Amino acid sequence: MRLLDIFNDYLKIFFLNKKKINHLYDFEYVKKIKTFSEDKKWKTEIKHCIQEIKLESIKNGLDIGCNAGVGTEFVSKFLKVNMHGVDTSSVAIDYANKYFKNSKNNYLHYKGDYLPFKDDSFDFVCSFHVIGHVLNSDNFIYEAKRVLKKKKKILIITPNAYYKIFALLDSLISLYKPDETVVKYWFPKSLKSLLVKNGFDEVKTMFVGEMPTILSFFNFLSIFRSRLVITARKKYK
Repeated sequence: MRLLDIFNDYLKIFFLNKKKINHLYDFEYVKKIKTFSEDKKWKTEIKHCIQEIKLESIKNGLDIGCNAGVGTEFVSKFLKVNMHGVDTSSVAIDYANKYFKNSKNNYLHYKGDYLPFKDDSFDFVCSFHVIGHVLNSDNFIYEAKRVLKKKKKILIITPNAYYKIFALLDSLISLYKPDETVVKYWFPKSLKSLLVKNGFDEVKTMFVGEMPTILSFFNFLSIFRSRLVITARKKYK
């Protein structure tokens, strides 16, 4: 049975999985993502990615898919700005508002289609491990662009499809339990095209995280690292 789960997970590299998943975003999922976001290695990677894009004149930011708000709070403290966090999971937002009740940041529940903010509202937009959970990726990116101020930047981090392919042996050995909430794994080129099509330019890619075991002696091949990082600027016109 576990092998079948892994096979179905790998199909998401090439095909969008349209299976209903909203019910899976329960309290156990919130705790799982909270633990992941609290990992020191993950926070180091986030810090590195933000430093690489050299943000300027940042007064506020938006975290799309903030879950329990751990990553949002970290970004807020690192950039020294107030953040808004939104998520489609009311359970996650309730937890964030309770856990960070004394925070200056705001956490809002939304339906996943239209962001509850005016055009050109934010100096920075980020989204960590969310685009792979989104069925309508065009609308997701369009909305991110809409609320972002002109010439300001977006940062997206998501699992890397190239890593998935070359980590097949690791997957079979570990017989891992796939995340059922993932609907798609992105390649660098396809995610870049999505951003360009929806009004972004100066699109750049980075790769962080571990290498597949079979490529562990080829660390210079960064394109095969586990996490794909995309940064882009909203076009001026």
